[in-house]
Amino acid sequence: MRLRKGVKNEKDIFIEVWSDSGFVSSLKATEKITKVYNDTVFGGFSWSNDENKITFIGEVPEIASYKNPFEDNKK
Repeated sequence: MRLRKGVKNEKDIFIEVWSDSGFVSSLKATEKITKVYNDTVFGGFSWSNDENKITFIGEVPEIASYKNPFEDNKK
């Protein structure tokens, strides 16, 4: 398994799965995460027992701030 940045947009994050025989699959994870922790304390990937899911630690994107349409923005 490895992380890859996007070619057109470096903020895009792709998670790629590889096996001994080569490339298996790629998932664009940018909508779900903005950063993946890949250090010795919090980082790393782990497979579920049935090997159908991957777990890792990352940051969730910030929710867009709500703007009240009735509030005066000319202050």
